[in-house]
This record gives sequence, structure tokens and C-alpha cells, in this order.
Amino acid sequence: MTNSRIHLLKLLGCLVQASTTAIEFRCDTERKKGDQKSSFAKRLVSFNHLGQLSLSFFMCEPMKKKINKLLTRLTQLVVVIYITCFVGLANAFTPENTQAKPLVFGIVPQQSAAKLARHWVPLLKFISNSTGVELKFATAPDIPTFEKRLAAGEYDIAYMNPYHYAVVSDKNGFKALVHEVGKKIKGIIVAKKNSKIEKLEDLSMQTIAFPAPASFAATLIPKASLSQKNISFQSKYVNSHDAVYRNIATGRFVAGGGIIRTFNALPERFRDQLKIIWTSEGYTPHAIATQPKVNDETRQKLLSGFLAVTNSDSSMQLLKPLRMKGFTQANDQEWNDVRSLDINLLLGHN
Repeated sequence: MTNSRIHLLKLLGCLVQASTTAIEFRCDTERKKGDQKSSFAKRLVSFNHLGQLSLSFFMCEPMKKKINKLLTRLTQLVVVIYITCFVGLANAFTPENTQAKPLVFGIVPQQSAAKLARHWVPLLKFISNSTGVELKFATAPDIPTFEKRLAAGEYDIAYMNPYHYAVVSDKNGFKALVHEVGKKIKGIIVAKKNSKIEKLEDLSMQTIAFPAPASFAATLIPKASLSQKNISFQSKYVNSHDAVYRNIATGRFVAGGGIIRTFNALPERFRDQLKIIWTSEGYTPHAIATQPKVNDETRQKLLSGFLAVTNSDSSMQLLKPLRMKGFTQANDQEWNDVRSLDINLLLGHN
């Protein structure tokens, strides 16, 4: 029997003993008044070796009903305390509750949530199974909402664009884990294939579609290039890369910003309707980074899991829908090329 259980039983014994003393006093008072002449039946209050409560004490006949009522209440008290202190405590230490909670893996919504889940969930399951660290897929309805959730700490680990990482690493303490191997991210501007738009200068006084204000290669870099050339234009934010491409294909906008990877991931029926008219220089790609609360041991397991994806043909297949070749360990200083641009834009704004 544990010390806590012994103390609890002693406490219950004191409660019963106090009740018994009060009853004996009242019975004796009633008997002395001559109101009662019944006999007393001697009983004891004790606990057996199993800690089971045995309630017995001196009873006067007129008090039987009151005593029985008190006994019922005491018994109920014992049951409630037992369930609360022992059964509840036991449940708190079941295997389900001792397991670590899944880490929420947030993915920047460059594409629809359904497409992201279809492409990312198999990879996250592989990482979870190979490392023992469960990863839970999450995204957001649009990029600004993702940015707000990222900055608010709703994701334990996240796949984010280079500018996102430059901001949350400095302000929120996110630490880079991996990025795509052998990759530099390049922004593009696309137009409809049969249009007369062939170069940036042709976009003067036009409305151009972009995913979101803080989309690095698909918005910030193309807009900077247009401004450097003194080309006047209007911006329209449509929430995702796929939305940019679809709007151009359907003729709603003459051009829009994106990146090579998401352009190549388009269904052929859309991609065949578009053309790339401009490509930026390359920058350090999207980061997979963790919150400060993710400990070093867990980070090391996750790092091993991501690096192991290229170890077999079957796991390599998981990268094909993502248009990736694998992952490499990341160093925070790799994103200094993005920081050097000195972009000062708040996350989460439309």
C-alpha cells in the first residue's frame, strides 16, 4: 500500500471517529434525559489489512436511522475519494497518456489543402514511422492565415518559404532543420501562352496576380524586379500559387507570380496554357524548421528521418509528388541571402 493511500485511510478513520464521538455524546445525552432507555450495541471502527473500511460504533436505538444515514454518506464519501484518488490517478498513467503528443507539421499553402495532404501525408507517415516522432499534417486556407498561425506558434514544425524563415527565426526562435537538397528557389512570372506578353515591360499598367504579400519568390522578388525597372502595375492577391496559375489560364489576369516547383507540379492541362516570361536568380529554398520547444533529441531523430528518405527506392517515391530530390541538413546562416534583401514586411497581412 502506498504512503498516500495510508494517509488517506487514516484521514477517513479520523472522520469516522469524530462522527462516532458525536453520536455517542448525543446518545448519552438523550439516555440521561430519560428519553431513551434502549441498550447500546458495542461496535468498532477499524481498517483491515487491505485498507477496507469497517464501520462500527456504539449505537442507541433512537439514533439508528440517523446513524445509518450518516454511514451511507460516509460510504459514499469513501467511494468518491477512492475513485478520484486511485482510479483517476491510475488512468493518468496509462500508456496512452504517457506517449508524447504528435508534433503539428504546418505546410505553407502554395497549393490547395487537398493537394498538399495528398502529397505530404505519405512522407510525414514515413518520417513518423522511421523516427518514432509522430507528425500531424496541418496547413491553412491561405498564406496570410498560415503566416499568422506560424508566428503565433501553432505549428511545432513547419515547411515555410525563405522570407517566413528569416522572420520567425529572428523573432520567434525557429531553428532550421533541413531544406531541399541541391536547390535554389527561383521566382517566375507567367503569362498565357497565346498572349502578346513576352517580357516584363509588356506588363506596364497591367494587373498582376500574386499568391500573397509575403510570398518570397512568387511575390516579393518579382515585384522588386518590376519596380527596379520602373514598371507600373497593380497587384491582386489570390491566396495560393495554384490560384495564380488558374486565373491566368482562364484569362482573369494577364500575368502572375509563382515558382518553378509549383509551376511544374501543375496538371498538364493548365501548364500547357501558360508560359514563363521571366525567371529570377536563385535563393536558399524553403526551410523545414522547428519551434524552440522541440528538444534537441527530437530534432536529431527528425533530422535522421528526413535524411533517410533517399536511402531506398520506395521512400524516394514519396518525393516525386513534391518535385523534390531529397533533404540536406540546414544551417541558419544559409538564409543570410534573404536577410540581406532587407525586406521589412509583416507576416499575415493581405
